[in-house]
Amino acid sequence: DAVCERLAPELRREIHRALAEHLQGRGAEADPARLAVHWEGAGLPDRAAPLFLEAAAAAARRQELRRATERWARAREFVDRLSPRGWVESSRSLLAVATCLNAQGEVAEAEGLLGRLVDAAQRRR
Repeated sequence: DAVCERLAPELRREIHRALAEHLQGRGAEADPARLAVHWEGAGLPDRAAPLFLEAAAAAARRQELRRATERWARAREFVDRLSPRGWVESSRSLLAVATCLNAQGEVAEAEGLLGRLVDAAQRRR
């Protein structure tokens, strides 16, 4: 991290991009949170955000509540931009995150997320 902070921003983005491409080449064994951090560092937040949602849901399923909440915070903007179809396609992950948020005491956030998911499902009909 110390060395990376001293690099020129263009070089730092290129290193993150190369690492993201390398990790993505590993397929299913790549950690989505780690991959997301590198896509974000490469200056490609649209590639990072869905991976943060995937990582949040995976952490929620493992009952790593704090980690899931942190990753949800990074994915929230992406989720806000999803189409109704995208909400429905991401429903399993969103349900896992909502359950985690509720367990963390973030009831209003969880209820808002569930309400938007129901609304998206109804609009998809």
